[in-house]
Formats: sequence, C-alpha cells, structure tokens
Amino acid sequence: CSLNLLQIINDILDFSKLLSGKMKVISNICKIGDIVEFVRETLNPKILERQHIFLVKLPFDLPEFITLDKGKVIQVLMNLVSNAIKFTQRGGTITISVSIKPDNTLYFNVKDTGTGISREDQNKLFRTFTQLDNNIDKFNKRVNEISILFPLLSSKLIM
Repeated sequence: CSLNLLQIINDILDFSKLLSGKMKVISNICKIGDIVEFVRETLNPKILERQHIFLVKLPFDLPEFITLDKGKVIQVLMNLVSNAIKFTQRGGTITISVSIKPDNTLYFNVKDTGTGISREDQNKLFRTFTQLDNNIDKFNKRVNEISILFPLLSSKLIM
C-alpha cells in the first residue's frame, strides 16, 4: 500500500515536471526483456490473485541492449498493465507485445480481454485530470488494446 502511494506521488510530480517543461529523459542501456520481466514480477501478486494469464511477446530480432529512459518506460507499462489487471475479468488474458519500427521507434502494445472502453469515453482518455468511470458493468463496447510509442526514449539501438 505504501509503495502504491509513493508511486502515485511520483506520478503527480512527473506530471508537474512534464507540464512545466522540466521533464528530463535519463538514458540507460538496458534489456527490454528485463523491463517487461520487472513489470511482471512486480504485478505478479495481483495477476495471480485475479487468476489472469500474462503473456509476453518479444520479437526474435529484438536487439540485446537498447538505450532508453528505463524508469519512464517502466512507469508507463506499470500503469497500463495495472489498469489491464483491474479492468479484466477474473481469468482473463493480458499480453505485452514489443516491436521496433524501421525508424527505431520502440513500440509497446498492452492488450487484454477486459471490458474495454466505450467509443464515447475514448475521447476523454488522455485529458488532464480526467478519470473514466471505473464501473466495469457500464462498459459494453470493446477496445482491448492500448499502444504507446517511445520515439524520444528509444533513439539509439545497440545491436
């Protein structure tokens, strides 16, 4: 519980930095598999509690090492996967897929078998200080993928 509160505080501070133009990108050389595994290990108690199936799809040609802001990538993935766990019915499937586009943009896709987000609520999704109604019984239309690009964070691949 205290770790969740700390994460919320850190997210708010990061958002303030982003709005003020003071967000710094800290480049780290790391393995994408290690990042995804960290997210899985951290959220594994909730995954097990909800009896979800958690899958990871990494391409065979993924470079062993990549330069990016590891902390920010983990922060975003933790948020997306936490929401997938929360809004996917017991026993559902959550999948993280990773790919690299020809321009060296790292692409993460978090897909789940949850209830989804109605078309009308999709427009509200990225508004500042907006939270969608979290009553999963009200959602009836399915959008089961959220993807995010990291063009600024993945500027250099190391083969």
